Amino acid sequence: MLAGVFALTVAMSSQAAEPWEAFLDQVRIKQAIADSLTPEQLEARKVRLAQFMYQQSLLGGGRTPGNTCPGAVLETTNGPFNDTTVGGVDDYDLPADTAAPTCTASSTCTGAGPAGSLPRGAVYTGTGTGPDRAFAIRSSTACTMTITMDPTGAEDMALIAYQSACSSALSDCACVDDTGVGGGAESVTLDMAAGTDYFVVADGYSTGATPPGPAGAYTMTFNGPGCTLVGSSTVTYTNTAGPLNYTGNVGVATAVQNVNVTAGGMNTGSLTIQSCAFSGANAGDFSFSPAQSFPLAVAAGASVNLPVVMTASAGGARAATLTCQTPNATAPSGTSFVVNLTGTATADVNPTLTYAPTANTAINFAGGAPGTANSSIAITSAGAVGAGQTSVTACVFAGGTPGAFTVSTTPANGVFNTGTTSGSIDLTCTRGGVATTSTLSCTETSGLPTRGIATTRSWPVNCPAADSPLLSATKTVSGSFTPGGAIAYTITITNTGTGAQPDNAGDEFVDVLPGQLTLVGANATAGTALANVGTRTVTWNGALAAGASVTITINANIANTLGAVTNQGTVNFDADANGSNESSSTTDDPAVNGANNATTFAIAGQLLAIPTLSHWSKLLAVLSVLPMGLGFWAFRARSA
Repeated sequence: MLAGVFALTVAMSSQAAEPWEAFLDQVRIKQAIADSLTPEQLEARKVRLAQFMYQQSLLGGGRTPGNTCPGAVLETTNGPFNDTTVGGVDDYDLPADTAAPTCTASSTCTGAGPAGSLPRGAVYTGTGTGPDRAFAIRSSTACTMTITMDPTGAEDMALIAYQSACSSALSDCACVDDTGVGGGAESVTLDMAAGTDYFVVADGYSTGATPPGPAGAYTMTFNGPGCTLVGSSTVTYTNTAGPLNYTGNVGVATAVQNVNVTAGGMNTGSLTIQSCAFSGANAGDFSFSPAQSFPLAVAAGASVNLPVVMTASAGGARAATLTCQTPNATAPSGTSFVVNLTGTATADVNPTLTYAPTANTAINFAGGAPGTANSSIAITSAGAVGAGQTSVTACVFAGGTPGAFTVSTTPANGVFNTGTTSGSIDLTCTRGGVATTSTLSCTETSGLPTRGIATTRSWPVNCPAADSPLLSATKTVSGSFTPGGAIAYTITITNTGTGAQPDNAGDEFVDVLPGQLTLVGANATAGTALANVGTRTVTWNGALAAGASVTITINANIANTLGAVTNQGTVNFDADANGSNESSSTTDDPAVNGANNATTFAIAGQLLAIPTLSHWSKLLAVLSVLPMGLGFWAFRARSA
């Protein structure tokens, strides 16, 4: 008999899931050994069993309360829920509060106890030793919830509302309702914040000395317009598990690869990605592009991309780990996730530059007319790999006359790489009246400007003076060198310079004949020759190419005089090629040794005779003018 009872005890206990079921096990065990009781004892136990079975019939199928608050599962319907404290445990006993309610939790909650109850709850005389049961509720919206507990028998019960934590301390309770009447319904009104967990405890009262106190059945109902009860929150996610693999060049960011995180779950606002960090041997080679700001909130059903790039600092294999913290995630998702990052980087090779002419070789600009002359240094780039580059920058002139020169590069940024394999350093100089020189220096940087190796490349530069004219003239004389004779001067002007003589303002040639000569006229083989007879001045205007010459002929008569006649003309020209004739030279007699010799000849022979008048000639001259004199005298007489 005892073996059978023991077997029944094990079988039933293994199936018990709730405290009241454990109590049921005990009833069944005792019923099994009822034959050992007196008839009176057996009848009493049958009554108790019948009462229990009746209470069991009142239980609803939807309620999920627990003996303690942590054991309660969030309710998703409003009820009513049929439950009982039978078999429960006395877990929460608030201290007596006969003067004023002292629940101090932050929730706004009002009990509906007897008249005079303060907003935080009714005057409360303590829960005693009765067993209690706990419900859990959460609303997805902010609302006001009315909670009603109605004992189905004559039990004296109290209703307690908690937020977050349940205990016997008044600091944890929000409010309490206790009418102090057995079988009376209890009610509290609770302002619920969205997404916040609240606990409702049905507590039995007892003044008995031995716990547990009396227990009984009751119904629990939740009623709140606008309230939507939701179950336990779950925050889940899926993400790109990786590994993500990258291929690129040193120093160049690869294309973005996304770590996609999709949030799931129920009854939750969003997944929180609190932070993400790169770690590992090459952590510095990986980054978010663009940068991300944490924490990130990902709504349920939504997703976010975490854009990861690799910018390798060296060639070869690269590896790192991305770890992101998700503290509010629930099973099966973890509170963090890891993505492995791998990559291969090709080491860059900077190209080699070749210059023509080579550095330190003089650059001689071509001669020519005044103005700008051009020259260049050709650059050839070879051997670039990946993101390798070599640049030519910071080209300047120093020493001599740097202002006469300019410099630029092709390409403009001076960078040579796999896409740019040729270019030049482009130079100009301004040719003027004098030659100029300077030294060109450029900085050649192998690699990135911020961390490359810099070398200075230099070239001497020479700009010649502009081509300019240099005029000289010879002057010879021919004719009859006697008083009254006719002569001719022949002037030949030659441009022995490198540039043409333009027809500038002013005369290119001037010759004033001496007083022993009378100017007759002048002509030239080119240009314009003018003769001012009154001033005995001859001028010539015109252009004269380099190496060219012009011949001017001056015709004159010798006065009735004897002696030497010396003459020299002046040539004016633009030696500095600036458009103005600032230089001059005098004619030279080629028959005389030396330079700039005047042309001289001697007037020889007899002076010309001057005719004289005879007596008869003189008489005829007087008679020829006499009538005019007499007429004038008569006119004066009449006028008087």
